Amino acid sequence: MKRFIPFVALAFAIAFTSCDDSTDNGGTNEQPDVRVITFNGLLTAPETEFVGQKDSLPEGSYYYPDTFKDKDGLCEFTHYASTFGDSFGGGFTYTNKTDTTTNAYTNSAVITGRGVSGDTYLVCNADTYAGNTFVSRVAEIRFAQALTVQSAWFANATYAYLQMRDGGIGKAFGAGDWYKVTVRGWLDGEETGTVDVYLAEDGFISDTWQQHDLTALGTVDMVDFTFDSTDKGEWGMNNPAYFCMDALTLRLD
Repeated sequence: MKRFIPFVALAFAIAFTSCDDSTDNGGTNEQPDVRVITFNGLLTAPETEFVGQKDSLPEGSYYYPDTFKDKDGLCEFTHYASTFGDSFGGGFTYTNKTDTTTNAYTNSAVITGRGVSGDTYLVCNADTYAGNTFVSRVAEIRFAQALTVQSAWFANATYAYLQMRDGGIGKAFGAGDWYKVTVRGWLDGEETGTVDVYLAEDGFISDTWQQHDLTALGTVDMVDFTFDSTDKGEWGMNNPAYFCMDALTLRLD
């Protein structure tokens, strides 16, 4: 299993540094087209989150399906708006929330209180069971072209972190317990590879941002995210299926 690496500013700086001119790139010094996806500046007020349109409610569902894109239109994220008030209901959203103490599903804040690239970051929540297709919420990112996902930074959401630490919906995590997000790559409907991101391992629950290399996914036009842990029941995981992500780094092939 992957061990946690403490967050340091140097590692983040490296993620944003261009490749050296000596890189072999077809015999030229041409630099690869690398994009870092962030959502800073898209929210006009503090302590808010993106909530999409509530245009069509599928039969049997509690969520309005929608999507949103990054500033350049390279990535399309699945999103669900909740029928319970004006709030995020699942899939992905972006937020600048900073609450690291409230143990409730309505708190979508990251456990660090802010993103890696700035104050705004992505948060994801999706179902862990194979239920009715209208009810189940999926977590997917579709790309405007085939590309390589180089890396992304991952962290626990406050709600998930506190539930794993203290118990509640599930048990308090102890020795031997783990929680992971599996990133799956897809190209033309065929799976290209997977990467496991552990947000809790052997009872240790991460409370920092961690950068993960995702190049093992290969060339993709979509990625999706599934969840697993040692705390499972009849309907899937007991601990909340949340994670936060920032500075998604893409190389255009």
